[in-house]
Amino acid sequence: MPQFSNPPSFIKQNQERKLSMSKPILLSIVGNVRLTLRPEITPTVARMVAARKRELAFPLRWYSIPDLFRYEQPQRGRIREFWQLNVDIFGVESLQAEVEVIQMAYEITMAL
Repeated sequence: MPQFSNPPSFIKQNQERKLSMSKPILLSIVGNVRLTLRPEITPTVARMVAARKRELAFPLRWYSIPDLFRYEQPQRGRIREFWQLNVDIFGVESLQAEVEVIQMAYEITMAL
């Protein structure tokens, strides 16, 4: 099931935080209601962690495999809808965190 976002707030929040963002696929649904198919997960996770940082225990380890959508023309071997492995550790600034992320991504991928 595709995930939808409100395009004005999605785009505005990413610009305010200077986060890079893929161009979203905008949909128009009955009248003035506009939705976008989620083009990437990083801004969504970053907003979630920032909004709940007082409630979360750090270091925070988070992974997800969301379905996302590209706006660009499909190329050989690429389609508009795709699944992406996302692995993050928040609250750690060491090389060990990078090693852990790579190891976790590898283990998740091998388990699929």
